[in-house]
Amino acid sequence: MPNTTVDLVEHHQGSIGLCCPQCGGDRLHHGRVTVFHRIEDDEMITQTVVTGPTATVEAIPNSQTTNPGSRRDSIEIEFQCELCHREKNFGLCKSTDVLADCAA
Repeated sequence: MPNTTVDLVEHHQGSIGLCCPQCGGDRLHHGRVTVFHRIEDDEMITQTVVTGPTATVEAIPNSQTTNPGSRRDSIEIEFQCELCHREKNFGLCKSTDVLADCAA
């Protein structure tokens, strides 16, 4: 996963939000959320994918996933910018404790 900084913006209500890496806009909408659960360095990983009201859970080899973490648990969230319509994935994993711009 590339080591890219994700900008945050403070809204007038005091809340913090993500900025689009393409246009810098603060109108991102989340879509698919993928949670990766991996015990130590096991080859198999439990992948839970939530899209709207639907969720799937499956055990698959880690090498066949988009897991942003190199070793254990992590999460990947797909966003779409309301302003420029770019779709982008962001990931968070224990190895970095940083929200990063995923390659997808």
